[in-house]
Amino acid sequence: MRYEIFKFVLATLSATKLHYLMSPSARGLGAILMINHVRPWEERPFAPNRCFEITPEFLDRCLSVSKLRGYDLIALDDVPERLRDTASTRPFLAITVDGGYRDLVEFALPIFKRHKAPFTSFATPGFMQRTSMLWWVDLEMAIEKLGAITISGHDFRFEAVCNTPQEKQKAFTKLVRLLRKGPEAQLQRVVSELAQQAGVDTFANVNQLCMTSEEVKTLASEPLASIGAQTMTYPILAKHDYTFARREIGKSRQVLEDMLHRDVRHFSYPFGDRASASMRDFYLAASVGLESAVTKRPGVLFAEHAEYIYALPRLQLNGHFQNEGYFDVLLSGVPFALYNRGRKLNVL
Repeated sequence: MRYEIFKFVLATLSATKLHYLMSPSARGLGAILMINHVRPWEERPFAPNRCFEITPEFLDRCLSVSKLRGYDLIALDDVPERLRDTASTRPFLAITVDGGYRDLVEFALPIFKRHKAPFTSFATPGFMQRTSMLWWVDLEMAIEKLGAITISGHDFRFEAVCNTPQEKQKAFTKLVRLLRKGPEAQLQRVVSELAQQAGVDTFANVNQLCMTSEEVKTLASEPLASIGAQTMTYPILAKHDYTFARREIGKSRQVLEDMLHRDVRHFSYPFGDRASASMRDFYLAASVGLESAVTKRPGVLFAEHAEYIYALPRLQLNGHFQNEGYFDVLLSGVPFALYNRGRKLNVL
């Protein structure tokens, strides 16, 4: 329902062109693009993580639209200066890629090169070293294979029939919602239990999808690329105490700097929504010497964000809305102005 409402808003604005009238006040100075997977779409009836996946063709069209609208494609390094340079009349777009997935190199990198678009890839040592798992992928694969789910023990119970794609989607959505509310150890335990029941090889998933340390080093040698940090193990930071969270942020930066022999200046909060990262975590990113940090809170950038450089919003390329007209609406900033009720900042 949420997706349908958002899609209706995008379609209405795109068809009526009303976003052009509101864009001068809503567009801001620019935006930071958020990408996860870029790869050809394989049609399947059950795809709960579709929102994290776009096609190479759509990425190419989005960058073309950006340039057509007069956007400068800039590095994340240059965002703080552009936020302070309020006299500039040209909007900017910085590109970030979360997850450290291999498809970045295979499918996204050629597009970035063609458009001469700088980008920052956020890396997680736990994925690179195969010591952390992609629990959302493991859960999708487990539910795909199971016809029913029964979980009990440790004060957590969940049952669902999941024979049809619709039942599987309902079970996935409800289970993720419940697990995200509880302790992270419980989330990991439940997903591991279901993966074991379904015969899902969690190591194989991360090994297949994520870059190794050597592959990240090779990516870092690309002139358009920079590497940012995204914690050591990809935890939900808000669920952990100060000491744990600071170590996850600071150590991930240090490990990457030691590996790459260069500064790692930028950070992305895992999951990055309001329930996953808050003011404490913004302070921690500042305290370990990072220059900026990005969230998953939706929005474009205004001059006021220069004072909240560790809580920058992003414009996510969502697999459910792969339409260049919709992307044009998002660039205008109008949907975010509506979502944030006219506020430029969505930090507190």
